Amino acid sequence: LDILLLAPEQAHNDFQKKFLYEVHARIARLYAYFEDEQNTEKYAKLALESAGSRTDVHVQTAHYLLAIVAGRRKDFKAAEAEIKKANELAGSEAYKCALAFAYWAGNDLNKAIAIAKDGIKSEGQLAVCTLVLARSYGALGNQKAAKENYESYLRKSDNLDSKSILVVRYREEAVKALESP
Repeated sequence: LDILLLAPEQAHNDFQKKFLYEVHARIARLYAYFEDEQNTEKYAKLALESAGSRTDVHVQTAHYLLAIVAGRRKDFKAAEAEIKKANELAGSEAYKCALAFAYWAGNDLNKAIAIAKDGIKSEGQLAVCTLVLARSYGALGNQKAAKENYESYLRKSDNLDSKSILVVRYREEAVKALESP
C-alpha cells in the first residue's frame, strides 16, 4: 500500500499517467481489504476518473467496490447502479455476486441470500455468492447451511486461477468457521 500510494506522485509522463487508473483500483482494493470505507471509495472514484474510456477489469473493480461501500451505507439503489455499470462493462452478469455481497454488507440478509442463490446460476464470481450465503445463513442462525456454503466456498475458491488478498482472507474465515463447533 505504501508503495502504491507513491505511484500517482511519481507519474510524470503521459505513458505513466495512462495507467494510473490501475494503480488507483489496486489501492481501492487494498483499502477494501483493510475495511477502510472512506479510502476505498476515494480511490475507486479516482480509478474511474483516470480511466477515461477504458472498460477493463480495473474499471469494473472500481464499480463493484463502490457498490459494496454503498451497501454498507444501506444505499442499495446506488449499489445496484454500480453493479449495473460493472455488468455492462463486463458484457455479462459477472458481478451479480458482488451485489449480493453489497446487500450482505448492509445487513439485508434475506435479499443477499436471494441474489446469491440466483447468482450461483449465472457466470462470474460464484465463490463470492457462496461466501455471502455462508455469512448470511450464519448470521440468521442456520449453522448447517452456513457450513455447507463455507465448504463450497473453499472448493470454488481453490479452483481460482489467482487468489486476491480478499480471497485469502475469506478462505481463512471459512476454515475457522468449519473448525468451530
